[in-house]
Amino acid sequence: MDSTMTHNYSILVIDDNPHNIQLVGHILRDEGYRVAYATSAESGRLQLLRQPFSLVLLDYNMPIVSGVEFCRQIKGESRWEQLPVIFLTARTDEESVVTAFESGAVDYITKPIRQRELLSRVATHLQLQLYTHSLQQQVEARVEEIRQLHQQLCIANQNASVGEFVHGMAHDFKNAIHGTLALSRLIEKHLTSGEPCSAAKVANYNQKIQLLLHHKAEVVKRMLHYGRDHSSDRESIDMAALLNEQFALLQVIVEKSVEFQLEVAPDLPYGHFSRVQLQQVVMNLVINARNAMAGRGTIWIRLTRWQGGESRCVICDEAIDGDYLLLEIADSGPGIAEEMRGKIFQPFFSSRFKEGGSGMGLAMVNHIVHEHGGHIELLSSLGDGAQFRLFWPVAVK
Repeated sequence: MDSTMTHNYSILVIDDNPHNIQLVGHILRDEGYRVAYATSAESGRLQLLRQPFSLVLLDYNMPIVSGVEFCRQIKGESRWEQLPVIFLTARTDEESVVTAFESGAVDYITKPIRQRELLSRVATHLQLQLYTHSLQQQVEARVEEIRQLHQQLCIANQNASVGEFVHGMAHDFKNAIHGTLALSRLIEKHLTSGEPCSAAKVANYNQKIQLLLHHKAEVVKRMLHYGRDHSSDRESIDMAALLNEQFALLQVIVEKSVEFQLEVAPDLPYGHFSRVQLQQVVMNLVINARNAMAGRGTIWIRLTRWQGGESRCVICDEAIDGDYLLLEIADSGPGIAEEMRGKIFQPFFSSRFKEGGSGMGLAMVNHIVHEHGGHIELLSSLGDGAQFRLFWPVAVK
């Protein structure tokens, strides 16, 4: 190893023989390494607690606590599990060598110590440690990149979901604009005709315009809020109230050819959710149902309490047991073939790629529901529509 680099490494030598310590220490210091010493397992542990080391050279045979036992002890602690340990030993029989490696050592050097072998093995394992650390950093960086990409995909899918409704919203806003223009022309007609006009009539027209514009502004506000990342915004939520609020929004932005039916059981407990992520789940399932029915049919949304029964998650295959809020979204579409049920929740799987489907909607639903500790059951057969049953844990009081 380059002598300009060796000073960056600290090596701990643990041996009960002062002669061995002096010999090994002299060789390592001449090469530029920083060296510390200990003559027992106990004093070796104290040295490890005082400062970080790059590598440990450990005598195989020591009194009280043997080198093998000491190696097992420090390798059993997370702070030292990656620390390379090389045994110094006169034993070369197979059993001793195997025992050394099983205790957690990375190598062994036979006594009497030979300078070239000592320096070569030390340099090799320090380089390996450096490469391992570099590789771990690269892996962590790749994992972080993947996590960020996944987050971006989820957010992109939210925006895609918003885009799915733009056509319906545009039609609704066009009607609202026409209504506003008609009312403003009536006001203009009354004000310019020279005929008597009551202030009450003008005020009534103006009030209708204000209500119409306020309603559309609220729709835009909700859709903009929906498009942001809210994965950490969890709170105690009245899901029934939230569903009623979103139900009103869905009726505005989905085509009139789609009929909605909402059923909410009384006196339901609260849940601990991200409000917007819950809205995203409902929105994605409604989009999925709307597309399955080609924009014409009925969507049922039902919220009840579920406290046990024979149900199993279509994703993780776990039996669903416990206290849940059960959100069901069903449609009158063509249904889902049995062989497709597991695939539809996979990222990028879509039967609508030619029509611009992202293949992320149901994958996002799966991610959010399971991230909240919930489960999904899918009931469907060809010709009978699809029913998605989402189990959300009840909030702990």
